[in-house]
Amino acid sequence: MSKVSTPSQKWFQNFSTQHYTLYLTIKSLSEWALGAYEKIFVHLDRNPSRRYILGAIRASKHTLSLAKRLKSEATGHPPQLRQLMELDYKFSIEMCMTLDKLIKLHYRESGEDEAKFTEMLFELERRYIAQTSQFVDEDDLDARLRRTNHALVEFGLRFLRYQVEGLTNPLKEARKSLEIDLEEIIARVTEFTDHISLKEGRMVLAGDRKKRLTRNLIDNYDDRFAVQRKTINIFMKAFETVKSPGDADVEFDAKLINDLEIIPMELNHVFFSSSKIMIDALIPEKVPFNRRY
Repeated sequence: MSKVSTPSQKWFQNFSTQHYTLYLTIKSLSEWALGAYEKIFVHLDRNPSRRYILGAIRASKHTLSLAKRLKSEATGHPPQLRQLMELDYKFSIEMCMTLDKLIKLHYRESGEDEAKFTEMLFELERRYIAQTSQFVDEDDLDARLRRTNHALVEFGLRFLRYQVEGLTNPLKEARKSLEIDLEEIIARVTEFTDHISLKEGRMVLAGDRKKRLTRNLIDNYDDRFAVQRKTINIFMKAFETVKSPGDADVEFDAKLINDLEIIPMELNHVFFSSSKIMIDALIPEKVPFNRRY
């Protein structure tokens, strides 16, 4: 059952700033690896270069290796936090492996079923949401965005199968998680960045780095919620086009087709950017290629 935070206590405030900062570092590395694989996948129709693909995969494996090493050093951390680290890491590993299979399928004919692996991605995310909800507040920003993303994927899968009945139910659920304004985003981001321990960089004070991190994350979360709202609106337009039963001659206008093609890239961009911001603040020297992919 999901936790619900109170105004005075958030889930991460149960842990020391040092423990929470290491958790965020491992989480950001795991999410970077997933973001890199997702970026390859959503751009496949645009034929990314082989050099880019191989470089991004190597970088993804490097960040996962680094996350694994840091995770092994967290033996003295609270068991709940170590379990969350393991869930984040395992989720990213399994998602990356599945995306790797889909990427390879794109470049060679195979008897394997692409739909099977797409369903696996959906199930992996469903399980991850259920498992992490035992530890993380229901109204946590990342938890909200993950639930909404899952609902969008559910709509997309059903839409591709022309399962019109009840098709918009996932979108109605998604809208609930997106009921947040900029003021609340600012308050939530400030709460958790206040609980992060940052080292002073070369000629940059820790306080200044934290202000920059907070500002960048506020902009990023605002963008992530905005892109998901935009996605729901686009999906609703697509639904209006196909909702007539028995209409086999469905035609989308050029703008709607373009929007449907662009949306996965925009969703990946804002998700991937979040981990890049965190890595810039927490562990930039260990991920020199952070902004390359």
